[in-house]
Formats: sequence, structure tokens, C-alpha cells
Amino acid sequence: MKYLFALMRTPCQFLPQQFAIANGLINKKRKLILIDERQRPWKLKLSSGSTRAPAYIGDGWRKFVAGTFLKEGDRVMFEVVTNGETPIWKFQSS
Repeated sequence: MKYLFALMRTPCQFLPQQFAIANGLINKKRKLILIDERQRPWKLKLSSGSTRAPAYIGDGWRKFVAGTFLKEGDRVMFEVVTNGETPIWKFQSS
């Protein structure tokens, strides 16, 4: 599953509810590895409340944004590579 969104200027990145449900992210806190376009792994943290509260990428998000030179409004895409205990997602910007 791929997820495309526009980057917002926030300390975390919220994920759409449909994406969170489809990938088993509801009511969970877990580590996440994002692989950037240069094949560098970034360790982040996924968090979520109930089905009414959005899932989001928190700890490590600001460092990831700075390290990949993203700016507010950039369009980025996540692709789920594996969805285990520590999910791995590929990242692309356009």
C-alpha cells in the first residue's frame, strides 16, 4: 500500500485513518524504519490512540525532515515494505 501526502509544518506527521487501519496502526506504539531515497534507514516512532484519534509519526520526525531536506508543502509518498513488529516503509518525495 502506498500513501501520498503533502508535508505539514508540525512536530509530527499525522496519517490518514484509512491508512492506519489498513496497516494495523490503531491503538499501538511501535518503532518504524523509513528508508529514504538514498537508501538510508531512519528510526522513528509510530503512535496511535483509538480509532477516533489519528495515528502519527512522532519521535524522530523532525530529524528525518531536516535530514532529507523536506519543506512544508512537499509531496511525499510512503510505501509499506514490511508490516511486522517494526514496520519498514520506503519514502519518496516528488
